[in-house]
Amino acid sequence: MTKLIMELRRRHVFRATGLYVGVAWIVLEGADILLPAFEAPDWVFRTLIIVAFAGAPLTAVLAWIYEHTERGIKRQETVEGEHLPPMHGRQMDFIVIGVLVIALSFSIYLHV
Repeated sequence: MTKLIMELRRRHVFRATGLYVGVAWIVLEGADILLPAFEAPDWVFRTLIIVAFAGAPLTAVLAWIYEHTERGIKRQETVEGEHLPPMHGRQMDFIVIGVLVIALSFSIYLHV
């Protein structure tokens, strides 16, 4: 189990999934405000929620398979010997945390 978690961390699956959750949260909060303004039917918001939930596992799988490199997105097997892009490490952590903080702040502001 420890090897699996270490491999998930090495392949940045947690970062990608966290970033996806933050962006999905912001999109759903925005849709919660905008859809009633445009008198959209209720099924539109329900569909967005289903798509958001279905996209999380897809994001995790794609983060497992692909890696973002300086030369673009490549399969994980071809990246092993290459250098990591400048967007790895602490900088990417701060981006993910920032998106999650914005999503949480947006949510709290709208519901208070």
